[in-house]
Amino acid sequence: MEIPGNNQTIKNPLDAVILRSGEEVKQTWTAGTPVASSISVDGVPARTSASLTVLITDLRLIAIRETGILATNYDLYTEMDLEAISGLSLRDVMFQRAVVVNYRAQGGTAELILTGLDDHLEGDRETPNPFKPNSDAPAKRFIASLDTAVRKRIEEVEIEKKRDRIIFDFAALRDLMENGGIVVTTVKCPSCGANVDLPKNGDTFTCAYCGSAIHAVDVMKKLRELISAK
Repeated sequence: MEIPGNNQTIKNPLDAVILRSGEEVKQTWTAGTPVASSISVDGVPARTSASLTVLITDLRLIAIRETGILATNYDLYTEMDLEAISGLSLRDVMFQRAVVVNYRAQGGTAELILTGLDDHLEGDRETPNPFKPNSDAPAKRFIASLDTAVRKRIEEVEIEKKRDRIIFDFAALRDLMENGGIVVTTVKCPSCGANVDLPKNGDTFTCAYCGSAIHAVDVMKKLRELISAK
């Protein structure tokens, strides 16, 4: 995928985000989200709605914002790992039923409010009416889909953690690699980048150049990342 430069506009919302290696988009939705307006009432900024394209992938929830007045452009509004999502609920916002996504971010919590969710299925679409909350059906479908994706991702993360715990020392790591036809005798220190020899046993050793601790579990994670990136 070509990455637009500073002077290029992005015409397709899906081009506003780079997917991770192996990441797959499962569903695409359109939605709005409340944002502060430049217009204020008695010094209090009014609220308006920004248009979003929302992607549910097998790894993340991604919101892409539509921008521009004379020409439409797109940029990344927010994104979060599925396992960071801690809650989903329905709430009335700006005369509409909204889905509120709570998630962990930068050591705290944050929320993403999505109004007017639409997966473009016929049968439950309504003409927007500011005095009548829109149908719950698309919002409930979104919650169900996202909840399923989150649960599946959490299960995958737990499996990865258990697999990492199995590789508890360098002897087990060496046996696993050799049984798979892989011979690795040196690794780069994650702190200083020096090539260091892998020990024959133990779960941790010290870099001879910078003194940093190198763990068998971390070496296994790095090998898995390199293999999955191919």
